[in-house]
Amino acid sequence: MVQNLTGEDWSSKIERIFLPEATAYHRKTYFNQYFNVSERVLRHLPAGQRKKVIDVACGDGAGSAFIAEQFPSLDVLGVDIDEDIIAYATKTYCPRFDNLRYRAMSMVDIEDTADVVVSLETMEHVEKDVMLEFLEKVSSHMLNPGGKFVGSMPRLRPRESTVKRPSHINELYYYQFKFVLAEYFPMMEFYSFDRYGNVVPDTPDANLMVAVCSKFPATSIF
Repeated sequence: MVQNLTGEDWSSKIERIFLPEATAYHRKTYFNQYFNVSERVLRHLPAGQRKKVIDVACGDGAGSAFIAEQFPSLDVLGVDIDEDIIAYATKTYCPRFDNLRYRAMSMVDIEDTADVVVSLETMEHVEKDVMLEFLEKVSSHMLNPGGKFVGSMPRLRPRESTVKRPSHINELYYYQFKFVLAEYFPMMEFYSFDRYGNVVPDTPDANLMVAVCSKFPATSIF
């Protein structure tokens, strides 16, 4: 029997190996984001032909594995540029799920297509031109007809002129985030995470901004 990834063993393992410095907020937000992708998007995919999900910048692979566990009928691909972390994810999770695989590559080099593309807290770690190239690729190539893109990013505070978080080089203000995504996706829905890691309605005071986007108005998420 496959061990349930949502159990304590999963959480403690991820915290011990990959999130030793993470606060309770960061751990809660990490797991809540994948749960909300599942509840808001994946559970509502139309039945029929087998669907595919790409988790871009999947890190240790636990989020991709969570999706694979919850949705055995979906094919899940986790992608990350770090070859070592992909090797860990492949060894740890692939033997447990037939519908899961990982691949080491840059986010702008992905040639696969999918029905859902997920990229959580990724874009703030790359240069702006890389972010724009990625969004263009998702919109023009990666998404199958009717597909959806789910992306999140920490909000740059109004009184901050520069990003002060370690490793973050491309945070956006609340309205910048919406404007950038609108260049590539005509249909968008937003929600947020507050400073306690809880999901809240879309608000300019969000700690973490989340967008669910569709390129095709006829298949609106609304």
